Amino acid sequence: MRFDFHGTELTLHIDDLVTPAAATVDAVTATQPIPANQTCYDSGFRMDFGPFTSGSGAYGWGDLSILSGDPSGIDQVILVTTPAQPDTTDPDCREAVVARADIRWTFAPLRGYLNPVDSGATPGARGTVDVIDGRPAGYTAATNEYRADVAARFGITVDDLTYLNDAQLMGTNKETAPAGRRLNLLLADR
Repeated sequence: MRFDFHGTELTLHIDDLVTPAAATVDAVTATQPIPANQTCYDSGFRMDFGPFTSGSGAYGWGDLSILSGDPSGIDQVILVTTPAQPDTTDPDCREAVVARADIRWTFAPLRGYLNPVDSGATPGARGTVDVIDGRPAGYTAATNEYRADVAARFGITVDDLTYLNDAQLMGTNKETAPAGRRLNLLLADR
């Protein structure tokens, strides 16, 4: 298995895939690793690379613009299949995990220079900050806050804040910070 990327297109290649009973599996990615004992993958941000068939060499592609053009935010590739018979222990599971692989990128994140520093609460950014080892690790926005004010509080741009939180901010208003939602401030956790 390997990734290639050009511009905003990320391509996943899988060679010599072997699955039980010539099953077709979907290859999806996760920006946060799923636990080793998790057998169902039906929540969280994902990039779907489409179906792969046993015995084939195939590839699928995804749009990297949803990860600010940087694939290093992807932590796992997960092969899932829709079970023919629903799992009676988890009838809500739509996709069963067949296999998973952690990804270790051979290049640094494109914005490795990011080091948010909390300058303190302001009228426009008065939410709560999670601190790990003396560094801001997360921020939970209060109501009626703007992303520009939150970014300024930490000495980064709105684009940097989005880069650190692509999956969390997808589908939200581009101007406001979603109240009550924890935003990531650590490059390693994007």
